[in-house]
Amino acid sequence: MTSPDLLNMDLNLLVPLHALLVERNVTRAADRVSVTQAAMSASLAKLRRLLDDPLLVRDGDQFALTPLAESLQAPVMDVLAMIRATLGRAASFDPTADSREFTVMASDYAVLVLVRDLVRRLAAVAPRVRLIVLPLQVERIDLVRRGQCDLMLCSPATAGDGASGFPNVELLTDEFTGVVAADHPDVADRLTAEQASTLPYVHVAGFPALPATRRPVATVETFACAAHLLTGTRMFTLGQRRLLATFGPGVGLRAVDLPAPVPPDVQAVYWHPRFSGDPAHQWLRSMLLERVGR
Repeated sequence: MTSPDLLNMDLNLLVPLHALLVERNVTRAADRVSVTQAAMSASLAKLRRLLDDPLLVRDGDQFALTPLAESLQAPVMDVLAMIRATLGRAASFDPTADSREFTVMASDYAVLVLVRDLVRRLAAVAPRVRLIVLPLQVERIDLVRRGQCDLMLCSPATAGDGASGFPNVELLTDEFTGVVAADHPDVADRLTAEQASTLPYVHVAGFPALPATRRPVATVETFACAAHLLTGTRMFTLGQRRLLATFGPGVGLRAVDLPAPVPPDVQAVYWHPRFSGDPAHQWLRSMLLERVGR
């Protein structure tokens, strides 16, 4: 493959290239950047000629990236992040009229307690602002370091040393409670120490555990998963009070006091230093802080 001549290269192709690398599908890529499927197909054809590579190849009933396309994912994300940060520093931001796409990585707790309300507010006041919400995974913290993720919402314990040096703000503190089925036959308003040691227990990875609990009958990755296992059973788990208040009654769950306190859950927001002075990013952070009364 010959190296493309930058003078003759259409840099507008970076945006559709990024969409194709992320979505691995022409239709979804077109939707992502709000163009027609025909326009995205035309961009793909130009990219294939430019790079002398098919980029997307049929793999059963789906498409897969070629090795070259795989190798382009990180560099293309880096370039777009740098361009966005550079232009953002020099521009003002009007949420009622300007377009902007933000990538937010969040735990399931943060999605339900923080991001859900944020999305509703953005829909009302910023019609051309779009959020891409990614599930929180420790290995994805590198996306923040590379400036490819605008905000990461999680506990400091989850962020760990990987978020060292990132600007951050503590958003809220939430207490843990016991969680049982609304019609649990044995537990009243308080889980006793004896019940904690004898009732079947579902553990959520990363959550604290009561000292006296029996060996868990199941260990799951998220509270949402644990909660849906409890309905109609005698099992219990731990969960944050705000999260349970958000959707617990709708799935037949209730909060009960614990026999002993456990350390509270702290949620914070992290971002790359390059975004600190970006007017659009500052606005998004202010909207998030407004949601928690900060």
